Amino acid sequence: MKPNRLHELFTEDRAVSPVVGVALLIAITVILAAVIGGVVLGLGTGGADTPQAQLNAQYDVSDPGNVTINHNGGSPLPAGQVTVMDQSNNNVTLTDDLTAGNSFETDELETSDDITVIWNDPNSSSETVIAEFSP
Repeated sequence: MKPNRLHELFTEDRAVSPVVGVALLIAITVILAAVIGGVVLGLGTGGADTPQAQLNAQYDVSDPGNVTINHNGGSPLPAGQVTVMDQSNNNVTLTDDLTAGNSFETDELETSDDITVIWNDPNSSSETVIAEFSP
């Protein structure tokens, strides 16, 4: 009888299947948790944080094209990363940082159009609308 039991010990593989299955499920769960956690927490993205600023616009009706953007508080808007654009695709890029209490004036936009202030992420090609104004 002993030879049969020894033979059964080496040929029986029912106990291996559940162990392998549990190991695979644990591995899949850990990998999925890492991927989902990375996406939710924003890990692995090279994008910078979008500046949060309180802005308002003043249209000068007596001088067509003259618009003043006032920065009333919040994050500074870095020069070269912020574009002010009208609906006719005329646009002006800030040449100096725009900080709280300061304003930016341009006469290159259509004052009859809506004005959009766009932040361009320096670490990627993405754009974010910071503010929109109507005349």
